[in-house]
Amino acid sequence: MPTHTPEYLTTAEVADTLRITPWQALNLCRAGKIRAFKPSGKWLILPADLDAYIAASTNQPTELSA
Repeated sequence: MPTHTPEYLTTAEVADTLRITPWQALNLCRAGKIRAFKPSGKWLILPADLDAYIAASTNQPTELSA
């Protein structure tokens, strides 16, 4: 039975996506702001976790009550 291995992003790829430095991406992972794990000395991020960070960081319009 084939298993699907999720594709992970590196901090460099996250940095490119967010238009920040790799160091800043690393600090976001260390601080727990972007969900990531470090299985063998290298931080790895699921694309869905990066999407969640972006969604949470984006200014969402709010409805004004009349």
